[in-house]
Amino acid sequence: MNDGSAADAFAHRLHFQQSLSGAWRVRLIVQQGRRGGDPLRTQTAALQIFTQFAESENTGGWDSGLRFDGIVPLENDRPARARAGWLNSLELGKRWQLRSNIFLSREFGDLAAEGFGVETREEATFKVNETLRVGAQIFNNFNTTAHLGSYNEQRHQIGPIVRWNVTKNVKIDASALFGASRAATDADFRVFATYGF
Repeated sequence: MNDGSAADAFAHRLHFQQSLSGAWRVRLIVQQGRRGGDPLRTQTAALQIFTQFAESENTGGWDSGLRFDGIVPLENDRPARARAGWLNSLELGKRWQLRSNIFLSREFGDLAAEGFGVETREEATFKVNETLRVGAQIFNNFNTTAHLGSYNEQRHQIGPIVRWNVTKNVKIDASALFGASRAATDADFRVFATYGF
C-alpha cells in the first residue's frame, strides 16, 4: 500500500478454513505486516464464523449469509474488534456476477473508536472462460456512527480484480484499489492464493 509521503506498508494473512456442516464454516486468520523499514511483526489473530441461509440453487442465483469476526490485536497499537457482515452474491445469467457485503463493527480497548464502524464492499465480475473472471471492486469505509464525517474524511477505493482458477485446487485473486477520497490510501495491491483440499 502507498499513501504519498507516508511509508510503504506490507501485510500478509494466513488462513485456515474448515466446513463444520453444509451451512456453517469457521476460519482462523493470522496477519503479519510491516511499515517502512520496520521488521515483519505478527499483528492480529482472528476467528471468523460464517453461515449461509440462501443458496443459488434454490433462489435463482442468489447466495447470502452472515459472517461474525472476532479480531484480537497482538500489538499494543491497535484495538480489539468484533464485526458482523451480511454477504451477498447474485448471478446475472451465465457470465455476470454481483457481490455486495455490508459490515458493522465495534472496537474495544483503550484505543477504541466510539460508535459502530460501517463498511461496504461491492463487486461486479465477468466470466471470460471456465478459469478466468475479471471485474471491478469498490470498497467504502464510512468511519463510525459517532463521526461519519465528509466524503473525503471517509475511505473510498475503486479498482480492478482478476480471479484465476489455476487448477481444480488452486485459485488466485489479484486486485488493485486506488484512493477515491482524500483519507484513502493512494494504492493498495492485493493477492490471495487459495489451496483447497
